[in-house]
Amino acid sequence: MKLLPFKAVYPNLDLIASSDSFFGTVKSQFVDYKKSGFFKKSESESIFVYRLKTKSTIHIGIVGCTDIQDIINEKVLKHENTLAPKEQQMMNLMLQNQAMVKPVLLAYDRVAELDELMNTVIRTKDVFLEVNFEANGEKHSLWALNDDPISNEIIRLFRKKVKRSYIADGHHRVKTAILLHQTDKKNEMMDTRLKSVLSLYFSWDDLNIYDYNRCVEIFQTVSPLQFLVELSHVCKITKLKSKRKPKKKHEMTMLIYGEWYRLVWKKKILNQHKDHAVLFDTFLLNEYVLKKIVGIENVRDDFRVKYLDGVVGIPGLEELVAKSENRVGFCMFPIPFEHIKAVADQGQTLPPKSTWFEPRVKNGLLVKEF
Repeated sequence: MKLLPFKAVYPNLDLIASSDSFFGTVKSQFVDYKKSGFFKKSESESIFVYRLKTKSTIHIGIVGCTDIQDIINEKVLKHENTLAPKEQQMMNLMLQNQAMVKPVLLAYDRVAELDELMNTVIRTKDVFLEVNFEANGEKHSLWALNDDPISNEIIRLFRKKVKRSYIADGHHRVKTAILLHQTDKKNEMMDTRLKSVLSLYFSWDDLNIYDYNRCVEIFQTVSPLQFLVELSHVCKITKLKSKRKPKKKHEMTMLIYGEWYRLVWKKKILNQHKDHAVLFDTFLLNEYVLKKIVGIENVRDDFRVKYLDGVVGIPGLEELVAKSENRVGFCMFPIPFEHIKAVADQGQTLPPKSTWFEPRVKNGLLVKEF
């Protein structure tokens, strides 16, 4: 991978009274904040060592820019399809801001030499930027590396040992960046604005993968009785005594009118897809439930499907489902990273919103203008 340094735009912490409020709004208000003096710009190009401490974990990675050609040449692999409405929103935001206010989260196979260098930086160099968040107890720390031996060695190791990386979070940002780059190339009078993509690299070992659940408007088009009857043709349905998430692959849990059910795909359904290298429950749900029973042809742009990350838990799903008597909730089992890598390596993709990665990067900590 070609890791590139960049001139970072970063927040002026002296002007920020509440980290939670500022970084929670900067995504949509970056232009106004910048005009008001809330951001500075570094004089020299750098890459950064990044450490995120939660109440129970520590995650260490590297922030730099990924050459757009590495993405076009598929050295950066995707594992999910994108949603059309979110693509449009992201395009609008990036054009409005003329910047990437949040790095794409990329995963790579651990390299011991990179670990050693990052730990050396944390031990021996002064912190460039450090932000505490009261709401979740997180501390985000950054160390800037200009043109020095450690910086050069990190860049060399990326070229030599990180042969490919995988998009963990930021599929829509990557898709938008490519579209902007290609649009500029068509205009012979304009140099391409986006030659690289702001990126945060974590090894797979530094990431946690959670479930991504669904809340679906079903009873507008199908009656509850008809839905359950048709669902019983593809799943074994068992009523649960208490709410819970699924415990294994090919099992889901479902919430209807305050009642919880366990769903297990029938063998006849699984046998129809023996040729799949990896068979995902999100695919089966889209194909056999949302499409064939409910009539949702394309989950990429259908307003009836809403997504909730697994971190918000069952209470978050219950709250969303309770807002309409037409809604049904589905809890999915988390997809292991080995399966995500296998799909990406084969050039295939998961349905949209199949995975949720932690930790989450904050908007506005480091910004790359274009």
